[in-house]
Amino acid sequence: MLYQERAIERLEQIIAAQRQLIDSLQSQMQTAQSQIISSQSQINTTKSQLTSAQSRISSLLSRMSSAESRTQSSRSRISSLQNQVSTVQNAGYLKRCRVCFRATECGSNKDTCSGWSSSSVSSPSWTQSFWDDIHEETRGCVYYWRVECKTY
Repeated sequence: MLYQERAIERLEQIIAAQRQLIDSLQSQMQTAQSQIISSQSQINTTKSQLTSAQSRISSLLSRMSSAESRTQSSRSRISSLQNQVSTVQNAGYLKRCRVCFRATECGSNKDTCSGWSSSSVSSPSWTQSFWDDIHEETRGCVYYWRVECKTY
């Protein structure tokens, strides 16, 4: 009987040790489950941040594409204007110019213009001179100037 009592005692010790092991494993499993839940939450947060970042990148790419398109359009317009300016400069459209002068409230209204400038391929030369004979009174005058050009 002593042998049986020792065997039972030994079995009870083994069962107690197994229960402690099971309790320890259950505790570790609960800790692991908590860590998994925490990791899943972090993964979901990271996924949300990634989706937001992708949306911002897509928006920025769209804005950049639009800006590139506007830049290209502006470059095209600038090039067109440069070509037009070059055409005008090379063709010498402004062949002859003159300066006109008007004085009013000087006792009488007078208009006078210089003679026409000589024709030039690159740009008009100075106009011919004109005589300013409108200072007949001292009460002051109102003056106007303009440049007239002939194109061909």
